[in-house]
Amino acid sequence: QRAAESLHPGEACDRIEAAVPAALGRRGEVRPTRLEGEVELEIDVHRESMLEHALLVPGIQRTGPVTLSYLAPDLPRAVAMVRLVAVLASAT
Repeated sequence: QRAAESLHPGEACDRIEAAVPAALGRRGEVRPTRLEGEVELEIDVHRESMLEHALLVPGIQRTGPVTLSYLAPDLPRAVAMVRLVAVLASAT
């Protein structure tokens, strides 16, 4: 089971609106994040049967009943692998 505790959407919007002036005042200080190097993925699928197709992809390993792991050489390939696993999982 999984759950999340979050703010009411109205409260979240109010907080965002209140923080905008300060954030805009600091926009010159913000630099883009550069993500380089390998990315270690751990992907949980909804059902165990969804793993079978994904395990055909070289480099993917099963690490739990519904968990896959993959070491991507960079962020773009990590994102591509997440998308591929989603497509393969939906094919079951």
